[in-house]
Amino acid sequence: MRPTDDPSVAAPRPLAEILNDWPDSAVLLMMDERGGAPIVDALAHLPRFCPDTHPPALLVGPEGGFSAEEAADLASRRFVVRVSMGPRILRAETAAIAALACWQAFAGDWRQRLAGSPTASPGATPDQPSEKFRHVGTE
Repeated sequence: MRPTDDPSVAAPRPLAEILNDWPDSAVLLMMDERGGAPIVDALAHLPRFCPDTHPPALLVGPEGGFSAEEAADLASRRFVVRVSMGPRILRAETAAIAALACWQAFAGDWRQRLAGSPTASPGATPDQPSEKFRHVGTE
C-alpha cells in the first residue's frame, strides 16, 4: 500500500484462518490495549519491514479485546507487531479510525498542498514547513 492508496477493508473471517493465510513477509500491526510499541514508532519502522508486494495491515480486535488464546497466537507470529494507541481504551470502530488517521498523518499525503491553496505559506514545501511552524518544539 502506498501512503496515498485508499485502505481496503476485508470481510469478516475467523482470526485463525486469517493468520494461517497471512504471508510471512507482510507486517500485521495488531492494535493491542495491553501494550506494545507506540504506534508512531511502529509506523516509523514500516518502510524497512515491508516489501511492496505485501502491504502492511492493521488488525483491530473485537469489543473487549482479543481473548487470551488469540493474543498468545498473535504474539507467536513473527509478522505480528503489537501496537499501542496509548493509555486510552478505544472502542473497536474508533481504534480502527484512529489508527488509520495516525498512518495517514505519518506516511500519507497530508503534508502536500494543493496548487493555489490559500492556506499554503510562501516558501513552504512538504519537507520545509512555513516559518510559522519552523521552531515549534525546538525551544
